[in-house]
Amino acid sequence: MALRHLSSTLRHQSFKGYHVSATHWQHKLENNTALPKLSKNFRLLSADEFVSNKAVARFTPETRPLVVMLTWMNARRKRVDQYSSIYLSKGYDVLTVTIDGWQFLFPTRGAQTVAQDLLNYLHQFSIRGNQPLLLHGFSIGAYFWGEVLLKIKADVEKYSELLDRVKGVIWDSTPDFKDTVKGLPFAIAPHNLPLRVMIRSYITFHLLLLYPLATKHYIASSRALHSTPCTAPILMLICRNDPIASVESNLNVKRSWESLGIETSIKIWDESKHVSHYFLHTDDYMAEIERFLKKINFPTADANPNQIQSKL
Repeated sequence: MALRHLSSTLRHQSFKGYHVSATHWQHKLENNTALPKLSKNFRLLSADEFVSNKAVARFTPETRPLVVMLTWMNARRKRVDQYSSIYLSKGYDVLTVTIDGWQFLFPTRGAQTVAQDLLNYLHQFSIRGNQPLLLHGFSIGAYFWGEVLLKIKADVEKYSELLDRVKGVIWDSTPDFKDTVKGLPFAIAPHNLPLRVMIRSYITFHLLLLYPLATKHYIASSRALHSTPCTAPILMLICRNDPIASVESNLNVKRSWESLGIETSIKIWDESKHVSHYFLHTDDYMAEIERFLKKINFPTADANPNQIQSKL
């Protein structure tokens, strides 16, 4: 009975306010060929819709940066839009990617399918142009990117040009697999202690019972993240009091990346909040972003992000 109640609650908690709108702008290249249609897990925002012609005139459709934003569990549309506006104001396009609780808990039918959809989209894009990519991931987005990396590793030759187009990676509040049991309950029910206890019990049960269907995939994703074939510079943004993404696990993966020769920088706040550093430390956060964009040679001049937010 308790598990049935928890299952029902998880379903409502996971889907409420999390799925993105199916409405999106289909970006067109100079030859007017539309890109592949996106599923409900994706939302494509074109800078053409939000900023002046002057801001986007610096780029051709093939060279305008695309930010692939991997959102967190139960992300509110308004919050995601605020992050998107940072990049839209610079004339970049933004592709947001979401997975819900059920797609995480049952990865073979969920997260892995979305990962393949993302790869198909970006690969077709790479055939048509040379749009540089910036990855900005939050929380569970790191797990999802691990699933993407596993598919890339299975066919490196096919995706080598795609990897070359990734110029930088930003990780915000990202937990490793070991943080999942304690982290996911906070992500699903941050203000409901009894529900968090139930969710934690369910996840522990889930990981033990469904090892072949779920747990082994989480472990594989974590290993892929640690041994990433993507060698673009990385910026990590974390805090010491995050109950979901521990400093220890982040420093551990940082050491793994540095051992591969990947340039990795990190910003650690003493006090902040999971996936909320931008809102609690706006000036610091933006300074780190601007520094990183300059490092990877992305244009940093921009319009007012607040003006963009009002249009989203």
